[in-house]
Amino acid sequence: EGKISLGGVPKTKDEANYYLKFSHQAGPGAKPGWVADIKFAPGGGLTRIHGFYLKPQVTIDAGQGTIDTARTNDLITGGMGLTRIFRIQESAIEAVRITPGVKFETNRKLNKQNLLYDQEFQIHVAGLYNPRKVRSRRMYLADKSKYSGYTETIADYGYGLQLFEGGEVGNSLVERSVKASKGTVTVNVPQYTVARFRTRAHVFLEWQRITLDATVTGRFLGVDENVTRETVDGKSVRLAQVSGWRPYGEASLSIGLDKSGHIALSSTYKLGSQPPNFIKADTVQTGLLLRY
Repeated sequence: EGKISLGGVPKTKDEANYYLKFSHQAGPGAKPGWVADIKFAPGGGLTRIHGFYLKPQVTIDAGQGTIDTARTNDLITGGMGLTRIFRIQESAIEAVRITPGVKFETNRKLNKQNLLYDQEFQIHVAGLYNPRKVRSRRMYLADKSKYSGYTETIADYGYGLQLFEGGEVGNSLVERSVKASKGTVTVNVPQYTVARFRTRAHVFLEWQRITLDATVTGRFLGVDENVTRETVDGKSVRLAQVSGWRPYGEASLSIGLDKSGHIALSSTYKLGSQPPNFIKADTVQTGLLLRY
Protein backbone atom coordinates (compact mmCIF):
# COMPACT_ATOMS: atom_id res chain seq x y z
CA GLU A 1 0.00 0.00 0.00
CA GLY A 2 1.24 3.51 -0.80
CA LYS A 3 3.45 2.32 -3.66
CA ILE A 4 2.81 4.21 -6.88
CA SER A 5 4.19 3.60 -10.33
CA LEU A 6 4.97 7.03 -11.66
CA GLY A 7 5.76 6.22 -15.28
CA GLY A 8 5.93 9.93 -15.84
CA VAL A 9 6.73 11.95 -18.90
CA PRO A 10 10.37 13.11 -18.75
CA LYS A 11 10.53 16.87 -18.39
CA THR A 12 14.04 17.25 -19.79
CA LYS A 13 16.21 15.74 -22.47
CA ASP A 14 18.51 14.51 -19.66
CA GLU A 15 15.70 12.48 -18.10
CA ALA A 16 14.39 10.97 -21.35
CA ASN A 17 15.53 7.63 -22.75
CA TYR A 18 14.07 8.55 -26.15
CA TYR A 19 13.80 12.15 -27.27
CA LEU A 20 12.93 13.12 -30.85
CA LYS A 21 12.33 16.66 -31.99
CA PHE A 22 12.02 17.58 -35.66
CA SER A 23 11.92 21.31 -36.23
CA HIS A 24 11.61 24.08 -38.74
CA GLN A 25 14.30 26.65 -38.02
CA ALA A 26 14.97 30.28 -38.80
CA GLY A 27 17.64 32.79 -37.83
CA PRO A 28 18.75 36.37 -38.50
CA GLY A 29 19.43 36.82 -42.22
CA ALA A 30 18.95 33.11 -42.93
CA LYS A 31 16.62 31.06 -45.09
CA PRO A 32 14.44 28.51 -43.25
CA GLY A 33 15.82 25.01 -42.75
CA TRP A 34 15.22 21.78 -40.86
CA VAL A 35 16.85 20.44 -37.71
CA ALA A 36 16.75 17.16 -35.78
CA ASP A 37 17.38 17.09 -32.02
CA ILE A 38 17.52 13.42 -31.01
CA LYS A 39 18.54 11.34 -28.01
CA PHE A 40 18.56 7.55 -28.08
CA ALA A 41 19.46 5.79 -24.80
CA PRO A 42 18.16 2.21 -24.97
CA GLY A 43 18.03 0.16 -21.79
CA GLY A 44 19.16 2.99 -19.54
CA GLY A 45 18.97 1.98 -15.87
CA LEU A 46 18.41 -1.75 -16.57
CA THR A 47 21.93 -3.21 -16.47
CA ARG A 48 23.73 -2.88 -13.12
CA ILE A 49 27.48 -3.17 -12.53
CA HIS A 50 28.73 -2.88 -8.93
CA GLY A 51 26.00 -0.42 -8.00
CA PHE A 52 26.30 1.62 -11.22
CA TYR A 53 23.78 1.41 -14.04
CA LEU A 54 24.96 1.13 -17.63
CA LYS A 55 24.11 4.21 -19.70
CA PRO A 56 24.55 3.93 -23.51
CA GLN A 57 23.61 7.08 -25.38
CA VAL A 58 23.54 8.64 -28.86
CA THR A 59 22.63 12.32 -29.32
CA ILE A 60 22.17 14.39 -32.47
CA ASP A 61 21.63 18.14 -32.66
CA ALA A 62 22.14 18.96 -36.32
CA GLY A 63 20.30 19.75 -39.53
CA GLN A 64 20.51 20.00 -43.28
CA GLY A 65 19.61 22.34 -46.12
CA THR A 66 20.57 25.89 -45.08
CA ILE A 67 22.12 24.91 -41.79
CA ASP A 68 25.41 26.74 -42.42
CA THR A 69 23.78 30.11 -42.96
CA ALA A 70 21.28 29.50 -40.18
CA ARG A 71 24.19 29.16 -37.72
CA THR A 72 22.73 26.34 -35.67
CA ASN A 73 24.31 23.55 -33.61
CA ASP A 74 26.14 20.77 -35.41
CA LEU A 75 26.88 18.10 -32.79
CA ILE A 76 26.68 14.29 -32.88
CA THR A 77 27.85 12.12 -29.99
CA GLY A 78 27.76 8.43 -29.15
CA GLY A 79 29.12 6.70 -26.12
CA MET A 80 28.81 4.49 -23.06
CA GLY A 81 28.70 5.55 -19.44
CA LEU A 82 27.79 4.49 -15.92
CA THR A 83 25.55 6.30 -13.47
CA ARG A 84 24.74 6.04 -9.77
CA ILE A 85 23.07 8.18 -7.11
CA PHE A 86 24.79 8.62 -3.75
CA ARG A 87 22.34 9.82 -1.11
CA ILE A 88 23.36 12.16 1.70
CA GLN A 89 21.55 12.11 5.04
CA GLU A 90 20.45 15.25 6.88
CA SER A 91 21.91 17.71 4.42
CA ALA A 92 20.68 20.48 2.14
CA ILE A 93 22.24 18.43 -0.67
CA GLU A 94 20.05 15.31 -0.72
CA ALA A 95 22.09 13.34 -3.24
CA VAL A 96 24.75 13.48 -5.94
CA ARG A 97 24.45 11.54 -9.18
CA ILE A 98 27.86 10.54 -10.57
CA THR A 99 28.06 9.74 -14.29
CA PRO A 100 31.43 8.82 -15.83
CA GLY A 101 31.62 7.79 -19.47
CA VAL A 102 33.49 7.68 -22.77
CA LYS A 103 32.08 9.24 -25.93
CA PHE A 104 32.89 9.90 -29.57
CA GLU A 105 32.14 13.46 -30.70
CA THR A 106 31.72 14.54 -34.30
CA ASN A 107 29.62 16.75 -36.60
CA ARG A 108 27.35 16.32 -39.62
CA LYS A 109 30.21 16.29 -42.14
CA LEU A 110 32.35 14.01 -39.92
CA ASN A 111 35.32 16.36 -40.26
CA LYS A 112 35.61 16.68 -36.48
CA GLN A 113 36.36 13.46 -34.59
CA ASN A 114 37.15 13.60 -30.87
CA LEU A 115 37.40 10.76 -28.35
CA LEU A 116 36.59 12.02 -24.85
CA TYR A 117 36.23 10.96 -21.24
CA ASP A 118 33.15 12.73 -19.86
CA GLN A 119 32.52 13.15 -16.13
CA GLU A 120 29.35 14.73 -14.76
CA PHE A 121 27.96 15.34 -11.27
CA GLN A 122 24.28 16.18 -10.79
CA ILE A 123 23.68 17.89 -7.46
CA HIS A 124 20.23 17.28 -5.93
CA VAL A 125 19.37 20.15 -3.58
CA ALA A 126 16.47 19.69 -1.16
CA GLY A 127 13.23 21.35 -2.26
CA LEU A 128 14.37 22.32 -5.76
CA TYR A 129 12.85 19.48 -7.80
CA ASN A 130 9.02 19.50 -7.74
CA PRO A 131 7.54 18.52 -11.13
CA ARG A 132 3.82 17.83 -11.44
CA LYS A 133 4.26 14.07 -11.03
CA VAL A 134 6.12 14.51 -7.72
CA ARG A 135 3.64 17.07 -6.36
CA SER A 136 0.72 14.87 -7.48
CA ARG A 137 2.14 11.89 -5.59
CA ARG A 138 2.62 13.94 -2.43
CA MET A 139 -0.89 15.38 -2.62
CA TYR A 140 -2.43 11.92 -3.16
CA LEU A 141 -0.53 10.27 -0.30
CA ALA A 142 -1.32 13.18 2.04
CA ASP A 143 -5.09 12.71 1.64
CA LYS A 144 -6.22 9.76 -0.48
CA SER A 145 -9.87 10.31 0.46
CA LYS A 146 -9.99 13.46 -1.69
CA TYR A 147 -9.25 11.57 -4.91
CA SER A 148 -10.90 8.66 -6.71
CA GLY A 149 -7.46 7.38 -7.68
CA TYR A 150 -3.92 8.48 -8.38
CA THR A 151 -3.05 10.33 -11.59
CA GLU A 152 -0.14 12.58 -12.45
CA THR A 153 -2.56 15.44 -13.18
CA ILE A 154 -3.72 15.89 -9.57
CA ALA A 155 -1.35 18.85 -9.29
CA ASP A 156 -1.93 21.66 -11.78
CA TYR A 157 1.62 22.97 -11.68
CA GLY A 158 5.20 21.91 -11.06
CA TYR A 159 8.63 23.51 -11.02
CA GLY A 160 12.27 22.65 -10.59
CA LEU A 161 15.92 23.64 -10.71
CA GLN A 162 18.62 21.10 -11.59
CA LEU A 163 22.36 21.69 -11.18
CA PHE A 164 25.24 19.94 -12.95
CA GLU A 165 29.04 20.14 -12.87
CA GLY A 166 31.34 18.26 -15.21
CA GLY A 167 34.08 18.17 -17.77
CA GLU A 168 35.48 16.52 -20.89
CA VAL A 169 39.08 15.52 -21.54
CA GLY A 170 40.57 13.74 -24.52
CA ASN A 171 42.01 14.27 -27.97
CA SER A 172 41.10 14.61 -31.61
CA LEU A 173 41.79 11.32 -33.36
CA VAL A 174 43.51 12.34 -36.60
CA GLU A 175 44.65 15.34 -38.59
CA ARG A 176 41.95 16.13 -41.14
CA SER A 177 41.50 18.20 -44.30
CA VAL A 178 38.39 20.36 -44.40
CA LYS A 179 37.02 21.65 -47.69
CA ALA A 180 34.92 24.77 -48.14
CA SER A 181 31.27 23.84 -48.64
CA LYS A 182 30.92 25.78 -51.91
CA GLY A 183 34.51 26.12 -53.10
CA THR A 184 37.76 24.25 -53.71
CA VAL A 185 39.76 25.75 -50.81
CA THR A 186 40.90 23.20 -48.20
CA VAL A 187 42.65 23.58 -44.87
CA ASN A 188 44.46 21.03 -42.69
CA VAL A 189 43.26 20.76 -39.10
CA PRO A 190 46.05 19.38 -36.86
CA GLN A 191 45.30 17.08 -33.92
CA TYR A 192 44.63 18.84 -30.64
CA THR A 193 43.95 18.15 -26.97
CA VAL A 194 40.55 18.67 -25.35
CA ALA A 195 40.22 19.87 -21.74
CA ARG A 196 36.78 21.37 -21.08
CA PHE A 197 35.09 22.18 -17.79
CA ARG A 198 31.38 22.98 -17.60
CA THR A 199 28.70 24.09 -15.20
CA ARG A 200 25.05 23.73 -16.19
CA ALA A 201 21.69 24.75 -14.73
CA HIS A 202 18.22 23.76 -15.89
CA VAL A 203 15.02 25.43 -14.65
CA PHE A 204 11.43 24.56 -15.60
CA LEU A 205 7.85 25.53 -14.82
CA GLU A 206 4.80 23.40 -15.67
CA TRP A 207 1.17 24.45 -15.85
CA GLN A 208 -1.14 21.65 -16.96
CA ARG A 209 -0.01 20.85 -20.53
CA ILE A 210 2.30 23.88 -20.86
CA THR A 211 6.00 23.71 -19.94
CA LEU A 212 8.50 26.56 -19.90
CA ASP A 213 12.14 25.61 -19.42
CA ALA A 214 15.61 27.04 -19.88
CA THR A 215 19.12 25.60 -19.76
CA VAL A 216 22.31 27.64 -19.37
CA THR A 217 25.76 26.06 -19.81
CA GLY A 218 29.05 27.72 -18.99
CA ARG A 219 31.85 25.77 -20.70
CA PHE A 220 35.52 26.69 -20.22
CA LEU A 221 38.10 25.45 -22.75
CA GLY A 222 41.36 25.01 -20.84
CA VAL A 223 43.50 24.58 -23.98
CA ASP A 224 43.25 25.81 -27.56
CA GLU A 225 41.05 23.69 -29.85
CA ASN A 226 41.46 23.78 -33.62
CA VAL A 227 38.29 24.71 -35.51
CA THR A 228 37.41 25.96 -38.99
CA ARG A 229 35.62 29.10 -40.09
CA GLU A 230 33.99 29.62 -43.49
CA THR A 231 33.34 32.85 -45.30
CA VAL A 232 29.70 33.90 -45.65
CA ASP A 233 29.56 32.71 -49.28
CA GLY A 234 31.02 29.31 -48.33
CA LYS A 235 33.80 29.53 -50.92
CA SER A 236 36.73 29.78 -48.52
CA VAL A 237 37.69 28.19 -45.19
CA ARG A 238 40.43 28.94 -42.65
CA LEU A 239 41.92 27.41 -39.53
CA ALA A 240 41.20 29.08 -36.17
CA GLN A 241 41.70 28.37 -32.46
CA VAL A 242 39.14 28.74 -29.67
CA SER A 243 39.67 28.72 -25.91
CA GLY A 244 38.31 30.26 -22.72
CA TRP A 245 34.60 30.61 -21.90
CA ARG A 246 32.07 29.39 -24.46
CA PRO A 247 28.57 29.93 -23.00
CA TYR A 248 25.44 28.35 -24.43
CA GLY A 249 21.75 28.58 -23.60
CA GLU A 250 18.33 27.30 -24.65
CA ALA A 251 14.83 28.51 -23.76
CA SER A 252 11.78 26.43 -24.71
CA LEU A 253 8.01 26.50 -24.66
CA SER A 254 6.16 23.21 -25.18
CA ILE A 255 2.45 22.41 -25.26
CA GLY A 256 1.33 18.81 -24.81
CA LEU A 257 -0.87 17.56 -27.64
CA ASP A 258 -1.96 14.32 -25.95
CA LYS A 259 -3.21 13.66 -22.43
CA SER A 260 -0.07 11.71 -21.48
CA GLY A 261 2.22 14.57 -22.55
CA HIS A 262 4.53 12.36 -24.60
CA ILE A 263 3.77 14.34 -27.77
CA ALA A 264 4.13 18.11 -27.76
CA LEU A 265 4.46 21.16 -29.96
CA SER A 266 7.71 22.84 -29.01
CA SER A 267 9.53 26.08 -29.83
CA THR A 268 13.15 26.60 -28.73
CA TYR A 269 15.51 29.56 -28.93
CA LYS A 270 19.21 28.57 -29.00
CA LEU A 271 22.04 31.04 -28.42
CA GLY A 272 25.76 30.41 -27.94
CA SER A 273 28.34 27.91 -29.14
CA GLN A 274 28.54 24.13 -28.77
CA PRO A 275 31.29 21.59 -29.55
CA PRO A 276 32.92 20.44 -31.66
CA ASN A 277 33.36 23.47 -33.94
CA PHE A 278 32.02 26.15 -31.57
CA ILE A 279 30.18 28.23 -34.17
CA LYS A 280 27.80 30.63 -32.45
CA ALA A 281 24.18 29.55 -32.84
CA ASP A 282 21.40 32.12 -32.93
CA THR A 283 18.22 30.43 -34.07
CA VAL A 284 14.59 29.61 -33.29
CA GLN A 285 13.39 26.04 -33.89
CA THR A 286 9.71 25.06 -33.87
CA GLY A 287 8.43 21.55 -34.36
CA LEU A 288 7.02 18.32 -33.02
CA LEU A 289 8.52 16.72 -29.89
CA LEU A 290 8.23 13.09 -28.78
CA ARG A 291 9.71 12.04 -25.42
CA TYR A 292 9.74 8.76 -23.50
